[in-house]
Amino acid sequence: GTAEASLDLIRRAGAQVAGVAVLMELGFLAGRSRLEPALAGTPLEALITV
Repeated sequence: GTAEASLDLIRRAGAQVAGVAVLMELGFLAGRSRLEPALAGTPLEALITV
């Protein structure tokens, strides 16, 4: 949801996403699997995964 929308806004502004870092990843929401296709190999890091 929110991270995916952020990626879209960044790209609409004409910028490239260098990476995504989040404080906490909620593993049961499967957000990583939704974001990975949009990231196209860009790193995605989470400090904590629950």
